Amino acid sequence: MDHCNGGELIAEHAIALGHRRVGLLSGPQTVESARLRRKGFISAARASLDIAWEIEVPFDRNLPEPAREAIKRRDVSFIFAAANDMIALGAIQVIEQAGWRVPEDISVVGFDDIPWASVLTTSLTTVAQPLAALGEQAVRMLEARIADPSRKFSDVVLPARLVVRKSSAAYPNSTIRNDRGPVVRMSGHPVDQRGLPMESIAKLTVADIRALKGTRQLTEIMVRTPDEAAACQAAGIDLLMVPGAHWSQDIRAAAPGCFMIAGIRFGQHVTEEDYLRAGFRFLQDDADACYCAASNRVVARLAEEAIPVVGHLGLVPVKRTWTGGY
Repeated sequence: MDHCNGGELIAEHAIALGHRRVGLLSGPQTVESARLRRKGFISAARASLDIAWEIEVPFDRNLPEPAREAIKRRDVSFIFAAANDMIALGAIQVIEQAGWRVPEDISVVGFDDIPWASVLTTSLTTVAQPLAALGEQAVRMLEARIADPSRKFSDVVLPARLVVRKSSAAYPNSTIRNDRGPVVRMSGHPVDQRGLPMESIAKLTVADIRALKGTRQLTEIMVRTPDEAAACQAAGIDLLMVPGAHWSQDIRAAAPGCFMIAGIRFGQHVTEEDYLRAGFRFLQDDADACYCAASNRVVARLAEEAIPVVGHLGLVPVKRTWTGGY
């Protein structure tokens, strides 16, 4: 079986569900299948997932204390039990004993698709071992060897198959805890009871937004006051656009978990250098990106200087004469 591809399928599943920070329970690395599952997962996760912790565990449902402690930190929203499904069941047991829910609080996925996986109250998302196909292939190879003892065995790798059930869910549905106490999910990003961002979990980045293209819809609203920004974060809005005239440190601090885009006001700037200065000023004031209604040439110049920028081609009041209104 293609164990490496099985690990890749799990990473792709986590990414498609919008998860960012994950935990990995890898099997004994003296076992080739465990090594390959880990390799595939890490390789596919590298660009889009933050593996917050990895614990190597034996093939035993009773998880060792380091694994139990890692799970109880609740600083991830997705756990991959790469060892096997029994390890996934052990992780679920730890989560439920702590009073949390799968997948509402933490998603858990396994590997093997044992019979129990489909009959649990919260059925297990896992990678299925093609047992029937493996058996059939083994019999064919044995028959061929009996017919021709000089025939050499060949390696046959059967494809992995992801089986999605109830133990995994989209990232915005989960909540996270760590040693700073309970947190609430705002815009897909956790904050503590004071409304401050958790240092251990970053808000969306440009790379995240690109990776989510085609897999998840993001929400965006324009805000002008700190109260509006805070309300949007509490409502789970992902992206906030702030007109340049309303940008302030207060509005930034009001929604630390949101990806915030500051507007470079059209008409206040003339040259490309003017736009560059404005863009860098907003980045220095902790904006995540800028938007402007300047020409494509100016937008391209901002991007060339590594300023995340969104071109604005919509309802620009001062441009309405060109279209006869809107």
